[in-house]
Amino acid sequence: MSQIASMTILVAMVGLRTGAVLVLFKFLATSFGPDGFGQLSQVMAVAAVFYMIAGGGLTNGIVRNVAAAPDRDASASWLKAALPIVAIFAVALAAAALAIWLWGSSFLFPEQDMGYVLLAVGLAQVVVGAGNLALAYLSGIGAVRTFAAANAGGTIIATGLIAVLALTTGFRGAAVGVACLALAPAFLGLVAFGRHMDWKLVWKAAFVRRQIGELLQYSGSMFLAAGAVPLALVYMRADLAESIGWKQVGLWQSVARISDAYMQVFGVLFMNYLLPQLARLPLAARGRRLGQIAIVILALFLVGAAVFLAFSDTVLRLAFSDTFRAAGIYVGPQLLGDGLKLGALVFVYYFVAAGRASVQAGAEVLVAAIMVVAYIVLLPRLGALTPLVSYAIASSVLLLVMAVVYTRHRLRRPRLAAEDGDAPRKGMM
Repeated sequence: MSQIASMTILVAMVGLRTGAVLVLFKFLATSFGPDGFGQLSQVMAVAAVFYMIAGGGLTNGIVRNVAAAPDRDASASWLKAALPIVAIFAVALAAAALAIWLWGSSFLFPEQDMGYVLLAVGLAQVVVGAGNLALAYLSGIGAVRTFAAANAGGTIIATGLIAVLALTTGFRGAAVGVACLALAPAFLGLVAFGRHMDWKLVWKAAFVRRQIGELLQYSGSMFLAAGAVPLALVYMRADLAESIGWKQVGLWQSVARISDAYMQVFGVLFMNYLLPQLARLPLAARGRRLGQIAIVILALFLVGAAVFLAFSDTVLRLAFSDTFRAAGIYVGPQLLGDGLKLGALVFVYYFVAAGRASVQAGAEVLVAAIMVVAYIVLLPRLGALTPLVSYAIASSVLLLVMAVVYTRHRLRRPRLAAEDGDAPRKGMM
């Protein structure tokens, strides 16, 4: 499949997912108002932390190593190494969700009895963890159509079921539904996986302890990368709700949800296009390819940002309701932070492709730490705008740091390229 076709399919997939999710957001915002939408956004955020690390957070490790594997047997070996990690983390995360339900739900949901959503998150861990592994494998072998169909189809099915729950059981049903949003894509991913890999081949594959160790490095890095910023945002949402109220959180989150929707386009391109592309190339060729893809990503973001900024009032009204038009003041700071973050992530994924997963973890921890410190310092002065300004400050620092790290790395390129010596690797279809 051509590179343009692959990118087009991935963008179309995210477009379908985004459309379905935005329709759901409008329905939820109209049904429950800014206060209810703010609370549901907190549920989505808490669930997202669990689902990003479900199964051990092996996505980047599986995508990278399967893409670089020379044949199907080698790919099966990586999957076999991943299975015990997936099983252990499914149990551990389910136990963590139960513990938070018992002792920490009042912090996550101030003045709200919503700890029950954590039970739903815990029960979903086995399916979502296995589904994450299956989807990562599909991405690694270049099965773009199948990967996209499972993701888009699962999201559309899930949003429909959430709407039904909201209509039939009210707010509590909607909360449980959004807590389980990742279940349907994971299930379809498992079904699709069976068309591309025989489980018997996985069971018969060689069990290599070194591979477990390498995957655990990606797992630890993903835990930090996937948890740092979302946990910082969970804290900021809860604190802002206590300081100003859930209505302001809901207005902020209306813009943040739209941001999440379009940032998914770039997340998919980074993880399922840029990462496999760079992993298959020798070190000497990665810099040029990185620059080519970065230009495309920057152009896509600038076009989308210009449209959103110019028609923010209309977008907010159509995506949510007239009540949310007051959230327009958040659009500019959100776009600034997103643009700076994307620039930094281009460099981050260059290092992930080189097997340096710790760079991604360090980047996200840095952003989270700066966000929280800036939030605490600026809240008395900026009020409801504080989370977005903090995000923009943190993203600008990350971009500067990653640009310096990448430049120093490229200055050493002649020696590193000479050490590399690998021929370009071909993806498996």
